[in-house]
Formats: sequence, structure tokens, C-alpha cells
Amino acid sequence: MGLLGVTSSPSGERRAGGAAGSGTLRAVLLTSAGATLLGLLVTVGGLWLVPPGVSPLPRFWATVFFVLLLWPVGLSLLGLMTGVRGQRAGAALLLLAAVGQQASPGAMPLPERVRWHATLASPGDAVRQRILLPPASDARWTRAWREASAVVVAVCSGGLIPPEAGMSVILNDGPAVALATLPRAGPPNEDGWYLLPVGRGTIGGGVLDVVVRRDGAAGGPVRICGGQDDPSRPGAGGAQRRRGGTWSAEGLADQPLPPVDGGPPLSRYYVELRFLGPSGRPTVAIYF
Repeated sequence: MGLLGVTSSPSGERRAGGAAGSGTLRAVLLTSAGATLLGLLVTVGGLWLVPPGVSPLPRFWATVFFVLLLWPVGLSLLGLMTGVRGQRAGAALLLLAAVGQQASPGAMPLPERVRWHATLASPGDAVRQRILLPPASDARWTRAWREASAVVVAVCSGGLIPPEAGMSVILNDGPAVALATLPRAGPPNEDGWYLLPVGRGTIGGGVLDVVVRRDGAAGGPVRICGGQDDPSRPGAGGAQRRRGGTWSAEGLADQPLPPVDGGPPLSRYYVELRFLGPSGRPTVAIYF
């Protein structure tokens, strides 16, 4: 009798251990599936959290791809190694990071292969960027003006611009403003942004025409930043360059650009209308 009791005990323990292992695996898989579903819902919510004029689809599809590819496998492995409690903690951190990513208006740096510069070396050299704006009665346009702590035209340059170069920025054929007198965000010897404050009386709806022009012969070459544009967005393109007294939409960059789909890539200069939030970041809206 005692012998039977001894021999039956390990079998019972094995059955209990198998049931416990099956329950743990089920909990791990359910947690992974639930976290992945919540991650997708957060991503869908991010479609309504982008600034006006910015397409939400590139970020949406990139996030969906990585959530579906990495979250189920990664969270399941975490659960098997650390247990369900550790897995749920990891899932909570992933969801918090996803919410922060979708709510953040931060800009993503463009790959170097689609960035370039245009050098303004002689008096009269200039670049022009036309920015498509919504109608003055547009609700998002009105809200952006109401919520912004400051509104600026931002012009990207490759390093500080010497005053003797005589660089100026002109909005809609208005008066020229010396670029070197404006505040600049960015390292002195790298790409950065000159910020020209503007008011609603200066900029209405429709089209904002921005010209950056050189009038001085001294000071060395001045580089204006540019890059590849998204042809699917409203108002794409709109860039021209002036050399030898002639405006042209070709040869925007100093170096020839590699073709895209057999033709020249659609490009723009990094000239933007930014609606800044309280922190000074473009948290309200960006138009370019």
C-alpha cells in the first residue's frame, strides 16, 4: 500500500506540472496577442495626431509593420523567460512608448541620400519655395493660429551665414529681412534653422512665396538645405533656383540627383512655416 502511494506521487506531480505549464503558455500567448492588438489600436489613433499638412500614412504603415513583426514574438519570448508578470511589465512599457511616439510631433531626420545643399555664391543668386496653405477660413488653420505661442518662417542653412554675404528672406514680394540678424537653431558649423517671426496679417491663406536671396559679394559661399519631396502630398514641389539672372525648376541641388522611377526626383528647399507650441517646438502645425 505504501509502495503504491510512493509510486503514484511522481505521476500526479507530472500531471500537475503539465497543467501548470500549459496554463502559463496560454497566459503568455494571450498577453502577447492582447498587447499587439492594443499597439495596433494606438497606431490607428495616431492617424489623427499628425500636424496639418503632414501625411500620417508613412508613420502608420511603418509602425504597423514593426508591431506585427516584433511584438508577438518578442513578448512571447519575454514571457517564457521571465514569466507572465515580467511579460506584462514589458508590454506596458511598449504601449507607453507607442503612445509617446504617436503623440509626438517630433521630426524624423531624412536619410543622407535624399538631403542636399544649394550654394548661393554670387550676388543675385537665390532660391524660392512656394508653400501651399489652407484657405483662411479653414478650421485647422484658424486653430493653429489660436493655439501657437509663436509663428515663424524657418529657413535651413548649412552653417552660420556671415552678415557680409547680404543674405535676405522675402515673403510674398514684401520687404527683405536680413537673414543673419535672425535667431538660429542648430550648431554653428552644421545644418540649422533661421527663424523669422511672422504675424497673421503678414500671412493669409493660399500660397506663401518665400525667396532667399544673396546680394553681397563677400563672405564666401552660402548653402541652403534641401531634399527629396513626397510627390503624393498636396503642394509638393514648388521650388526654383536663380542663377545668372534666370529662375529654373531644374538643377535645384549643387550635385546631380539620382533619378527616381526613371526621372528627376521631386525636391524642395527646407523652408517651412512653423506654428510653435509653448516649448518652442513645432507642436501645433508645420507647412512646407
